[in-house]
Amino acid sequence: MKKIILTAAAVFAFGFANAQDTRYGVKAGVDFASIKFKYANVSGTETKKGVYIGVFADAEISEKFHLQPEILYVSLKDFNQVQVLINAKYEIFDSVKIFSGPNLGFFTSADQNNAVNVGLDFGVSYNLTENVSIDAKYNLGLTNFLKLSDDNSSSKLNGLYVGLGYRF
Repeated sequence: MKKIILTAAAVFAFGFANAQDTRYGVKAGVDFASIKFKYANVSGTETKKGVYIGVFADAEISEKFHLQPEILYVSLKDFNQVQVLINAKYEIFDSVKIFSGPNLGFFTSADQNNAVNVGLDFGVSYNLTENVSIDAKYNLGLTNFLKLSDDNSSSKLNGLYVGLGYRF
């Protein structure tokens, strides 16, 4: 089922990119993740550091507005996932873009109770050159991936991503 979903997402993400100017690229960086949990009367936050690598298509819709679908592999200890996302990007200054969009993370570990992590991305991108950019984004996890009979228990995964992208 995961393979079908990921294949469909990839076809959607890269198949629609027939806008005036579409550039493809790769990206990689580091993820500073936090897992916020609440179990019984105990709550807290656990932090983890990981890495990500992926591909993207940057579709220019207008001079200042772009759509950027991405597929990323995020490696965190015990929380590895494949993320499929699409960000709407808007240029606010020369070479500076803000972006936001939905993010679906598919956990690759079979021991996760909820195999899909839904989130929202918010970030900023700066073009160092025509081909190289640096991105910083925050992924706000919305899904409770801890499924217990106790309705008061929850666990959500958030992350601060910083990395480089290269457009071909």
